[in-house]
Amino acid sequence: MSRWERNPRIVLREMDDSVFLADPDSECLLYLNALGAAIWRLLERPAGEPEVVATVQQAFPEVDPQTVAADVSGLLRELAARDLILAAANGKPTG
Repeated sequence: MSRWERNPRIVLREMDDSVFLADPDSECLLYLNALGAAIWRLLERPAGEPEVVATVQQAFPEVDPQTVAADVSGLLRELAARDLILAAANGKPTG
């Protein structure tokens, strides 16, 4: 299973209570909700989807585990599709 890491060219921008990811090359800008911002911070080090799901589930024990898993999976797919996160080589940072 893939381990994910941040794309090193992506910049986190915080304005007031809002968090955005910015890609200076493509001018892509993506708003992150609280869950997205937490996942981005988790990916400071490469992490696999199960690790991210477990961490989020610990932070939000009142949320159904299937909902957490689906939300995390969906966000990771979206971030990967936009090249905002990358598959880490052998679990080690590539950047």
